[in-house]
Amino acid sequence: MSLIWCKEISKYIFVKENGDILTSRDGEKWKLSENFIGSWRGVTWNGKIAVIVASSGKNKIMWSSNGDVWNETNVKNVSCMSVTYGNGMFVAIGDLGVDRLAISRDGKTWEELKAPMYPWKGVSYNNGKFVAIGGGHQME
Repeated sequence: MSLIWCKEISKYIFVKENGDILTSRDGEKWKLSENFIGSWRGVTWNGKIAVIVASSGKNKIMWSSNGDVWNETNVKNVSCMSVTYGNGMFVAIGDLGVDRLAISRDGKTWEELKAPMYPWKGVSYNNGKFVAIGGGHQME
């Protein structure tokens, strides 16, 4: 599960492993936005769109400009555990499957890439660098 504040739309987005996607303007009253079959693991926001990632289900990565209506992407093989945004790029890291990494400039169209075969659990961006961690390994 993961939570993020989206300043530009004045809304929290909270994703849960049971498939729930919830939104709130005040952090007290929550609205069920959508429920998809899948296990949502992460959410990020770039100032224009939110991207959510799942480790299971049909749609591993979805995006929304308002937190209420969610759109499918072309990603089918990356079992995502974490997503982040930085330097004009979304990066989602996976745990299982053939491909373990997906990148996107707009959050809507993604490219699936190979990454070392470790159980990746998290990815973050800071000071011009993406860093992924998991399975006792780090990837920059």
